[in-house]
Order: sequence, then C-alpha cells, then structure tokens
Amino acid sequence: MKIKLRSRKAFTLAEVLISMTIGSFMLASSYAVIISLAKGSESMINFSEMNNQTRLALETFGRDMRMARNVKTAGANSIRIERDISGTPYDVVYTFVPTAGSFSRYIFDPGTSNPASV
Repeated sequence: MKIKLRSRKAFTLAEVLISMTIGSFMLASSYAVIISLAKGSESMINFSEMNNQTRLALETFGRDMRMARNVKTAGANSIRIERDISGTPYDVVYTFVPTAGSFSRYIFDPGTSNPASV
C-alpha cells in the first residue's frame, strides 16, 4: 500500500512569529544605525563650520595685525590698533571674553567711539 504524502504549502504560526520577531529586531537595529549616522553627520557639519569660522577669524586678526600702524591700547583680553582701511585710518578693537569663549572685532571711526560702517 502506498501512502501519499501531501506537500506543505504554507507556514506554521510559529514560523511566522519567529520571522516577524527577527524582522523587527533587524528593523530596530537598522533604525538605530541610521539615527547614529545622522547624529555623527550633524556633528561633523558643526565641527566643519566652527573650523571655518575660526580660520576666518584668525586670518582677519593676522591681516589686521600686519597692517596695524599703531597699537593704541593692549590689555589682557583686548587690543586696540589703528590701521588703514581703503586709505582711511580706523581703530580696530579685538576683545576676548573668557567666560563666554567669544572673540569679537569692532571697527570705530577715527578719533571717536562710534562704530564705523566699513
């Protein structure tokens, strides 16, 4: 007597549950990787922008110091120099605020305390 075996054409409930669990773990881990990459990319963009701003500030400071005609005042956190900008002497003041970590540049009209529009 021949016994005919029926071929299996569907998944069992256990197989479906196990595959869904594995799939959800894979999706969760890929989501975590994507979020981590996005944060790293944002961090690198911020670092690059900060690096460019620092480079520009140092280039401007170096140019002003090379072009200085006279150092009017110098302190621990500030310096006031006189330099020509387009043939006109201006006072350029650099200040550093250690608590805020800020470095600022101000240009003043000659002989006054009024900011210049150069």
